Amino acid sequence: CEGAEYCWGTSSGTSAATVYVTGAIALLFEEYPDLQDGGTDMLDNLKQWIADSSKKRSGQENHDDYYGYGLLQIDALLNEAA
Repeated sequence: CEGAEYCWGTSSGTSAATVYVTGAIALLFEEYPDLQDGGTDMLDNLKQWIADSSKKRSGQENHDDYYGYGLLQIDALLNEAA
């Protein structure tokens, strides 16, 4: 990208996913502020909601070492927590 006005790249893995999951949780807390006071039980529920609302890859049933729990679906997460 040296000398270029614009540059792009790709990223993958848990470091890249962390940004998206954090943003999804921020949107969830904005929509449902009472969840922020839920303690450990809420954290367990949150993990389950994210896993349940993620779109699984073809042939994927549960956690997968390559795809994790699947593709994060923020709209489905918000509905799951409702």
